[in-house]
Amino acid sequence: DDPAAAAAAEAADPAEEGSWQSVEVALFAVRSVARAVESTEREVVPPSIELSQALLGLPCTPERMRETAMRLIGRYSTWMHANDAYLPAAFDAVTAHLTADAPDGSLRTAAAAAFKSLCKDCR
Repeated sequence: DDPAAAAAAEAADPAEEGSWQSVEVALFAVRSVARAVESTEREVVPPSIELSQALLGLPCTPERMRETAMRLIGRYSTWMHANDAYLPAAFDAVTAHLTADAPDGSLRTAAAAAFKSLCKDCR
């Protein structure tokens, strides 16, 4: 059992009213401190990245939470450069959403920004 996938499924469940908003807030908070996080950090960043990737893989994940998850992946590109085991899944998640059918295009924009960050920081 993959804990990130299980948490993502629960958070994205439309029947669980309010649950996705609290997960999105947590991802946003983790994203907002990215520049201060050392590349050796192993307690918060790995599960956050795994959860973000799992959320992006679920079709029922609300659009706003997908965008926040995508932006988190992009923000931790420098961290992923030092922890390259996370790069293949990150690139898969990002490239899958470069052509995503989103109502306002914000997910594609976030995916493009994440792709740019990953390419720039992980050469």
